[in-house]
Amino acid sequence: QRPVHLVVGAQDTRYRDIAARMAALAPAMHVRVFAGAGHNVHVEQPERCAGYLAEVFAARTRGEA
Repeated sequence: QRPVHLVVGAQDTRYRDIAARMAALAPAMHVRVFAGAGHNVHVEQPERCAGYLAEVFAARTRGEA
């Protein structure tokens, strides 16, 4: 199974709840909730979002995920 990473804003309760339900069904799914962000995390907090993606890609390169 391939890992799946969902990025959601803490203020976007609809998609935060959907992400939690999806993660409960798929063991390889990871959910990252960004405090202070709404629906468009990548627009509202681009540096934090890019930093998270960099962490994910670095871990993958090292064979950790």
